[in-house]
Amino acid sequence: MIDRVQTRVLAMLNIVGKGMAGRTDIEQDVSDMDAERTAEMAKQHKDLVVGIKIAHYAGPDWGPVEKSVKAGTLANIPVMVDFATFVPSAPSRIWC
Repeated sequence: MIDRVQTRVLAMLNIVGKGMAGRTDIEQDVSDMDAERTAEMAKQHKDLVVGIKIAHYAGPDWGPVEKSVKAGTLANIPVMVDFATFVPSAPSRIWC
């Protein structure tokens, strides 16, 4: 899609390997969230990828957020967190 449009399109790369398929079970699969591979892909496509995202994660822990922050740190790009129903109190180590 990006190659065919006239408008410049930039992307936030989802840390979930299968991406956002509109099914919450896919977005909850922690085993499919790899910080190193996500950062590598972001670096390979640095002309398009402007950030890492974790979207619709519903908990119960901070692991996927921490993996996303690690990917963003490795790729030196921002991270966007979009929670589903998971509303934790923020530990200070995440928000720096």
